[in-house]
Amino acid sequence: MMYYRHLPHNPCSELVSVTFSSSDSTIAALCTSFYIDILGKDEHKNSIQNKRTRSLIYFACCTLLLVLTLLFRLLNDTSLIDAIYTIVSYTYGPLLGLFAFGLFCKKHQPNDQLVPYICIASPILMALLQYISQTYWDYSFGYELLILNGLISFCGLWAISREKIYFLK
Repeated sequence: MMYYRHLPHNPCSELVSVTFSSSDSTIAALCTSFYIDILGKDEHKNSIQNKRTRSLIYFACCTLLLVLTLLFRLLNDTSLIDAIYTIVSYTYGPLLGLFAFGLFCKKHQPNDQLVPYICIASPILMALLQYISQTYWDYSFGYELLILNGLISFCGLWAISREKIYFLK
């Protein structure tokens, strides 16, 4: 820093550079994952067709990220972090319920065929509960949404489980 003392210090430029650095690495990871995992292409082949494909994927990911950002800005009135946390609360709630059930209920075996239905029904029930609480009680769930969603999944798994029977050999 001692060589650059004569330059003005601008924290906004640092923030912008960090943001671009983060979004660029995110887009690069998405593009690489799509190219290798979904398309099944070889990462090390550098033919002209592969370079065109990678460029097209990169352009599509950048465009998609731009459209999603503008769409979010247009439709949402909360901060991005709150919106992401709300979405994550709906999607990770069943995972939390599955994890807690596996951790605390070792003697119970849920019906394996019904587990996906419980994990799909849990966010739907939570969204319905959110709607009812906003409509009738003027209360909106916040950060407790994840825990309640996990609790609904846990209770659903408990309801469809039976105690394990161990056979001695």
